[in-house]
Parts: sequence; C-alpha cells; structure tokens
Amino acid sequence: MLGCRKAVDVDNVIKGSYSIILREVQVATPQEQFIIDARGRKTAVILSFKRYQRLMEDLHDLSVIAERRDEKAITLEELKRQLKEDGVI
Repeated sequence: MLGCRKAVDVDNVIKGSYSIILREVQVATPQEQFIIDARGRKTAVILSFKRYQRLMEDLHDLSVIAERRDEKAITLEELKRQLKEDGVI
C-alpha cells in the first residue's frame, strides 16, 4: 500500500468524507495514492491535480494521433509552403 499507515473505507469516499480521508492517508511522496476496499482491492486512485492534467493532455494527444493516423504524410518543405500560404509564417 505504498507507505499508507491506515486503510480507508471506500464507502467514506463515496459518501463525501474527503477531507477526513485525506488526513488519514499518510504517504511519503507518492505520485499516486490508492483507496482500497475491505478486501484490500484497489478501487480508486488519488492523483495530484498537476499529474491529472498531464495525463489528460497525454490522452488528448493520443486521441489526435489516432484521428490523424490515416492522413497522408507531407514533407517539411510542403508544410512550410502551406504555412506560408496561410500566413502563419
């Protein structure tokens, strides 16, 4: 449990006792903290907001890559020409 000193009941999270739970979860300096159920199964993850934002940006980037996967590749020279035509450079 990554240095967690106390297990937290996931029902408390669902009921909205977030401030109490966050005080109870004491971890050194993790990137993620896990909330476990009574059987010891991981049921949720607590991330820093900064880490969450990075994950969302990565997910967005991957979706753009997937959407453009079938586009025809162009040369760098063609890209520059198009950007000049559009007045970008």
